[in-house]
Amino acid sequence: MYVAEFPAGADPKPFPVAAGRQAYLLCVEGQVDLLDDGIATKTLAQHDAAELQGPLDALAVCPTAGNKGHVLIFEMAQVSGSGRQDAEL
Repeated sequence: MYVAEFPAGADPKPFPVAAGRQAYLLCVEGQVDLLDDGIATKTLAQHDAAELQGPLDALAVCPTAGNKGHVLIFEMAQVSGSGRQDAEL
C-alpha cells in the first residue's frame, strides 16, 4: 500500500505497474490526473477510484492544475478474472 499527498502545483510522480501486477488507486482528497507517458488520460476527483492493469511503464500521478491531491494505492499480483469487469483504464 502506498500513500501520497500532492500540494497544488506538484510535479508528476511516477508509479509504474509492472507486467503481472495490478493496482487500485483511490483519490481520497482533492483531484489528480493519471498520466501515461506525460499525457493526462484520466482525472479522478475525491472518492473516485481507478483499477490499473500492468504493464504501465510510463504511468504517473499528479494533482490537476490548481488543486491538491491525496491518494491511496494498493498494488498486488494480477489474477486472471479478478477485479471489475465493467470498466477499464
